[in-house]
Amino acid sequence: MQRIEIDYQTQDLPEFVVEAFSNRAKELDMNKREYLYHLLREDGVDIPPYHLMDGRKL
Repeated sequence: MQRIEIDYQTQDLPEFVVEAFSNRAKELDMNKREYLYHLLREDGVDIPPYHLMDGRKL
């Protein structure tokens, strides 16, 4: 699997959306990246579990 860098910024989102995203991640004891992956998995995207990924190599 090849890793590509994308620019993911929240500055174009309403502040309440960013806060809700951050708060929900904290409620689930996840960081924002983990929570994003969690949401993608819930939507059917094939992403390995976070603890099995090595961010430096993906």
